[in-house]
Amino acid sequence: MRRLLPVLLILVWMSLPVAASAQEGDSTPTPNPDATGQAELSPPQPGSPAIGIAYPAPGDTLEGLVEISGLITLPGFNLWQLSFAYADNPTDTWFLLASGSEPLSGPLHYWDTSTLTDGDYSLRLRVFFSDAYRDVLVTPVRVRNYSQDTPTPAPTAAETGVPAPSATQAPPTATSTATRTPRLTPTPLPPNPVIVENEEIYTALLQGTGITGAAFLFFGILLYIGHKISHRRK
Repeated sequence: MRRLLPVLLILVWMSLPVAASAQEGDSTPTPNPDATGQAELSPPQPGSPAIGIAYPAPGDTLEGLVEISGLITLPGFNLWQLSFAYADNPTDTWFLLASGSEPLSGPLHYWDTSTLTDGDYSLRLRVFFSDAYRDVLVTPVRVRNYSQDTPTPAPTAAETGVPAPSATQAPPTATSTATRTPRLTPTPLPPNPVIVENEEIYTALLQGTGITGAAFLFFGILLYIGHKISHRRK
């Protein structure tokens, strides 16, 4: 037993470097986190399981019928839905474009943007699993069927902090006096022949009263004469 003890110690000592080298050969490097603390991930290859929208990309301008392409090849999902919404979406309202349950790699939907008002929109690909779902969001996409993007104006002097050069104003000449256009005097309208003056009204009233009184007087005289004649006959 004492003779075997040195041999066992030698065998244990020889086996230590072999175990260390085996561990170094079997170790797998892990991705190094970047400055934000997240691991750098390589983009998914066409043949690898993935979920994403390949086209359009954020900021793309769309017009007419647009092919939306992407990847839905991650195993274990139950349903996928492709929807769109206004870029400014405080109510979180989405409109369904397409849905399915089969894996796809390529065209997901043909979107007719001519039925929409020009503006900025968002696209969302939502994939449902048995206990969760995953979203892929593309925003904004610019729909421009009836208008064009307005170019970004150059920064003004107030924005850049650089004073704008003042334009040299030429001195006014002797003939550059401002004149005021005379205002036209309104022409009076001709008198309206239909208008009746107050004197004419009074005259007409007096004439009517006189004629009426004369008629009553005339008929009174006739009645009086008739009454006298009839009285004498009796």
